[in-house]
Amino acid sequence: MLQEMDEPATAEIAERLGVEFLYAAASTHPQTDRDFGNAILSRWKLTTPEVVHLPHVAAVQGQPRIALAASLEIGGRAISAVSVHTETPVLSHRKRLGQFIELGEGITALRHDRVILGGDFNTASSRSIQAVTEELARRGLHRMSAGSGPTLRRARRDFVLDHLFAKGFAPAATGAVRGLDVSDHAPLWADVDMLSTLD
Repeated sequence: MLQEMDEPATAEIAERLGVEFLYAAASTHPQTDRDFGNAILSRWKLTTPEVVHLPHVAAVQGQPRIALAASLEIGGRAISAVSVHTETPVLSHRKRLGQFIELGEGITALRHDRVILGGDFNTASSRSIQAVTEELARRGLHRMSAGSGPTLRRARRDFVLDHLFAKGFAPAATGAVRGLDVSDHAPLWADVDMLSTLD
């Protein structure tokens, strides 16, 4: 799951990895004049893209944010994959909570009960992490990346901005890859076991 992408860059990454992708632009970035959106990459076939439009726009640049969902099938079980990018902490906590609620409602409306969701939630405070974790837990998703540590270091401070959530899966291992220079965020990864039932 990628965020802050345009389609040509997403296509290049997918080609180099030998996987397919779906992409959706949330807006055009006012500084680069390039599409600014989310992507899902997968070795399994991706179908039925859906976009969840999150309420409220960026306080500074006026950009909207989205979640991109797609369907895939692994071992005969249908799964919804979701790539999300919520607004930065410049947006008020009340409005950010509104984005988390809309995301949760969008997930509830997806066609599959099994869900893997990841992305940049811009949760710069423990209050914000708690808010999104509790909202998605109400929808049956647990935070698989808990314990992975910070994904951004800025002004000598560490922040946990990025998360992986899932329903119908159990985390076997998770972590963040540090020391890369392709992004200011450390990528998250998780090994998961698919649960035989959702109960």
